[in-house]
Amino acid sequence: MWILKVLIVIIFIVSCASAQQNVTKIIDSLTENYDKRLRPNYGKMPVNVGVSAYILGIHSFSEENMDFTMDFYFRQYWNDPRLQFKKQPGIEYITPGYEFGRTLWFPDTFFVNEKESFLHTITTKNEFVKIYHNGDVVKSVRLSVTFSCPMNFVRYPMDTQLCAIPIESYAHRSNEITYYWKDGNDSVGIVPDIDLPLIKVKNLDLKSQVISLAHGTYSRMELTVAFERTVGYYIIQIYIPCTMIVIIAWISFFLNKNAMNIRCVLCIAGLLSLIVECQAINTFIPKTSYSKALDLYTGICMTLVFIALVEFAFISNTESFKNSTKAPCADKIFRFLFPIFFIVFNIFYWIYY
Repeated sequence: MWILKVLIVIIFIVSCASAQQNVTKIIDSLTENYDKRLRPNYGKMPVNVGVSAYILGIHSFSEENMDFTMDFYFRQYWNDPRLQFKKQPGIEYITPGYEFGRTLWFPDTFFVNEKESFLHTITTKNEFVKIYHNGDVVKSVRLSVTFSCPMNFVRYPMDTQLCAIPIESYAHRSNEITYYWKDGNDSVGIVPDIDLPLIKVKNLDLKSQVISLAHGTYSRMELTVAFERTVGYYIIQIYIPCTMIVIIAWISFFLNKNAMNIRCVLCIAGLLSLIVECQAINTFIPKTSYSKALDLYTGICMTLVFIALVEFAFISNTESFKNSTKAPCADKIFRFLFPIFFIVFNIFYWIYY
């Protein structure tokens, strides 16, 4: 019985050694007469390069710099007939080390709106190349890339920013390399619950196109990430305080002439608070030539508080106010119109935005 066990072990060791030798021979044979300077099918049909990605994280989203940083797996698929090898039992594909990849041709794919990027190298370079017996090649890398993203803040902070990531070949035209999404609309995956504190990923949109540039036509793919801002923070930090200041200004219409100093302080303090609030808000987003949704709200609040201050200044200098113990007619009118206008404004504001 023990002789049988020994024979089985010996056969297993021999078969493993034989398989290892076969893989080594395959790898050595792949680079014989292989010129990585030339693309597959050079001078003939274009190379069809499939692309897929899996988003691991969104590390930053900067309104001031108009960019965002994304960590993701980026995979490319193509066929190189020069890398075909005879299929053997147990060897459908090989995965040589990344050093071997330096001897192969790769698509010169780049991200058009990349600002800066790096390839992860801990604990080793986060990349691999997989070669199938029919010449299919898969290259996968893990990247962290900062992409530029032109933003529009007209609806801020109820805005949704559409950030496109164009992908194309740097040197090869569309008659040399053609890009396509490997699995259609399912080519890009994303980790669940990837949202930032104030930004969440609403959806991903994929498309392919051919663009015309000065030096010819190029195949381009585009991944558009829709970032939606969560408005809860702004309601608590901005909208509610602004509303409270307007309510305080409205309360000032109910104070009699014996509380003139208090009334004056309420209006001036409210106006100054709104000015400081607006300045604090605008330090976190780029200066724009147009008004934002938040500017409209704070502007209306500031106008109402200013009107309350002007109205107080006007009636406090009239003889009827000085000689009468009753509330001025202007105060009675503003007690009624002030809240109605603010409520109607809020209804239209929140419906529109």
